[in-house]
Amino acid sequence: MNFLAHGHRWLDRPDRLAGTALPDWLSLLAPASRLRGRALGLPEREDRSAEAEVLRGVRIHHAEDRWFHQQPAFEELVREGTAALRAAYPGGAEDRRFKPRFLAHVAVEVLLDAWLLEREPG
Repeated sequence: MNFLAHGHRWLDRPDRLAGTALPDWLSLLAPASRLRGRALGLPEREDRSAEAEVLRGVRIHHAEDRWFHQQPAFEELVREGTAALRAAYPGGAEDRRFKPRFLAHVAVEVLLDAWLLEREPG
């Protein structure tokens, strides 16, 4: 859910920018759906159509997520956030809707976007 982190380099390319946000938009609108970059294929190198640029954005999003989610700092922040959420809601173990790891994961990504906004407000 870190739209800015995925898209800030592509503000001058709106179709690619939309593609970087599309996987997270879809997960909000249709949680059971997943947009898999590999399944979508690769556009031809010379193809500059809107569809090809959106596809490139989707693939960028997935590549960045694969890299970012493997970083020790991300994993540590998610672990700490998960523990803090479990401590704040001790009854969560019985509540199947309570997903502390998912919430911590999203919180780290949202906080990353907040940090980017502070760093580059314009």
